[in-house]
Amino acid sequence: MAPRTRRWSIWGVLVTPVFAAAFGLLVFLSTQAVRDPQLVAQPTPTPELESDADFPQRVARVTAAIERLQWPLPAPVEQAKAAGSLRWTYRAYDLTVPQPEPVDSIDAAVAPLAEVAPGVTTTVTHGALGAQVSVGVDGLLTHSVRFRWLGRQARAAFVVDELGNDLLTARALAELDTPVALAVAPERPFAREVVALAGLYDREVLIELIGRGSRRPSSDAPGLAQAEDRQAIDGWLDDALGLGPAVRGVANHLDAAFSTDHTRMLWLLQHLKDKQLFVIEGSGIAGAVTCDVAAAIALPCLQAVLTLTAIDEPHTLRSQLADIPKLARAQGDVIIVVHAGPATAAAITMARTTLTAAEVQVVPLSTVVAALAAVAR
Repeated sequence: MAPRTRRWSIWGVLVTPVFAAAFGLLVFLSTQAVRDPQLVAQPTPTPELESDADFPQRVARVTAAIERLQWPLPAPVEQAKAAGSLRWTYRAYDLTVPQPEPVDSIDAAVAPLAEVAPGVTTTVTHGALGAQVSVGVDGLLTHSVRFRWLGRQARAAFVVDELGNDLLTARALAELDTPVALAVAPERPFAREVVALAGLYDREVLIELIGRGSRRPSSDAPGLAQAEDRQAIDGWLDDALGLGPAVRGVANHLDAAFSTDHTRMLWLLQHLKDKQLFVIEGSGIAGAVTCDVAAAIALPCLQAVLTLTAIDEPHTLRSQLADIPKLARAQGDVIIVVHAGPATAAAITMARTTLTAAEVQVVPLSTVVAALAAVAR
């Protein structure tokens, strides 16, 4: 046994240095590979992430790009906005300039905004009195630039709401020599008759979205304010729009829960766009997203500028009317809302006299819609 043990020991003495040398060589080569920049694997560039996390940065880049445009932009009017977990500052720029030639030069000037960050879209609307650029990020309205042309005559349009409880008031309004749009809630007892009367006198009709728990006009389904899915909203609208061919749009008077709900408002407005209608935002609710969502889908949306609240008090009414010409000249066009009542027709007649004397033209509501919220080119 002893000779065999010595033989293995001799082999061990001979082999061990060989293995050690080989191992050392491998270590040396691996170390050199790590140290040699030509042999180190280069990292793959990671593309910039476009997500909710970088939404504020993209909005900021749009702001910077807008302020580099060729026009003398004033300081913007800023408003805090929110949609789900996103928070941003909506900026609106308003300026009065000579009408450019050609007018579509505005489209060319703002087209590069869509390239400053992923998810940015631009929409340009053109009207007789001016133009508006709406800029969105990920489908949310973040900026607008409104142009008013110098030398255009100011205009005003009247909307009478809360109709449908009687026919006498509606007939008195329909017979006026002043163009008025009639807003009626489908749930009111004489809604269909008011729409038919409006058709006889060639008056425009708005469906009033009141959202006070009323049910669909022709069913036992929940009211619009309680609708939680797109099918229910579409069903309610189809019933309401079926009141007659004189319907041209809707007036939003829904509650805060609906008016600030981006998803449900998008469903509602998309249905209106499919029907080639428009919307007036008249809820008066802070944070209402109606016109923001409408801008993102290029649907005409107008803000109700003024509501006459003292139609049965001539002295107070005259005081309110005195402010309208200045407001109309500052904004180009105004929409005046008047609540239905026995004194409404007389109040509108007085208002028209005041506006005519101030060289403010009274026009149908659809004329204002076509001028200020035309479908984007």
